[in-house]
Amino acid sequence: MIQETTQSWDIMLCADEESLRNPGLMGLDHIDLGSWEWLACESTALGCRNLAAQAPGIKQIWVVSCSDMEGINLAAALKKDNPFAYTVLISNEQSGSLASRAHAASIDDIWSTPKLAAALRDQATLHERAVARHHGEASQVGALGATDGRSSVGALVSQATGAEASSGFVVSFMSGSGGSGKSTLCAIAALICTQAGLRTAVVDADLQFGDMQRLLGTESALRIDEVAGSPGRLGMLEPPASGTEPAVLAAPLRIEQSEEIAEGVGDVVDALRGRFDVVLVNTGCMWSDVQAVLLERSDQVVMVVAPRVSSMHATIRAMDLCARLGAATNGFCFALNRQTKSSLLSALDVSCAIRVSNVREVPDGGRDVEELASAGLIRELFGDKNEAVEGVRDLLATVAPEPKARAIQGGGSGQDASTRKRFGRKLRGSGA
Repeated sequence: MIQETTQSWDIMLCADEESLRNPGLMGLDHIDLGSWEWLACESTALGCRNLAAQAPGIKQIWVVSCSDMEGINLAAALKKDNPFAYTVLISNEQSGSLASRAHAASIDDIWSTPKLAAALRDQATLHERAVARHHGEASQVGALGATDGRSSVGALVSQATGAEASSGFVVSFMSGSGGSGKSTLCAIAALICTQAGLRTAVVDADLQFGDMQRLLGTESALRIDEVAGSPGRLGMLEPPASGTEPAVLAAPLRIEQSEEIAEGVGDVVDALRGRFDVVLVNTGCMWSDVQAVLLERSDQVVMVVAPRVSSMHATIRAMDLCARLGAATNGFCFALNRQTKSSLLSALDVSCAIRVSNVREVPDGGRDVEELASAGLIRELFGDKNEAVEGVRDLLATVAPEPKARAIQGGGSGQDASTRKRFGRKLRGSGA
């Protein structure tokens, strides 16, 4: 009879003895795999199968190789033994034949060694932040001298994969009501950031009706429900090879999954922060636990207001809720969207009503914005210096830290935001 172990592991890494002694063979230079208490390593087929049976807490199984069995055969056996564990085969020589065999064996995915390294980095970040939250304090500086809240473990993974320490800037787009244009602004912002040379990820945290995938014209995108229970899959999220497109983590396919996914959104954002320069988060119009989590995780919150009284009043109510939650709102930036010369509200009106000073106007880009966005052709707005695009660029340059702000502004016309003309007048903004 197999006895369950009291040791708690989340992931099992299966690799031959030589690879475990020298992780560089797996693309993991300078890594001591024994440093992670959440990672179990085994080299033989019997050892892997016994460990998986003894430790039911293992949620993911990563198979690189095996000392006495072909890797794909071991992965197939482990998946059959543990159908609920997310099982991945690691191979740099992917082919149609290998993919067919993996599919027939119900193996969940095939990763390259760079994706394995990225998955390890994400796991290190997730576990370190979980420990920090558990103890109610920031992580201590590790042996490598990390000073950004990550331990030596996370720093070691970053060193091995060539990634910088966690330095991504997280911007969440929120609104008090629907129809403010928040999703469109987020999509435009994503393209501005990528054109500025920043590695950009977009997270669609509108878990019920998010459509960032459609807005950005991304034919196939990893979905947030695919990584919420298996964060190792975040290693698959990479910008296209062209470098001019953002990486998109789409909303779940089924609305009924939204509640169970909500609690994992914060960990997903934390993990992406360590891998991208900018993480842009789209949210739903119905306030829930997701907004509460993102208020804590975001470096900047952009509250989008439509130029109508009802939207302004909804924003006031949302701000009241933030105050009751104890969220720090002094760093919020407010964007009065779709502004025209004939709009009922101005930045000054919103500033006085909400009692804030940093309200910026984003000009109405005309019918082209709605028509192209609905067709997934929003990139075409950039060819003609659309007013809405330039307004979002100015907004991002205002909220982003240096040198990201310089890169973003450098992608525009080069004019200073305070002097660029809009509709025959200067851009109005009480915080400008």
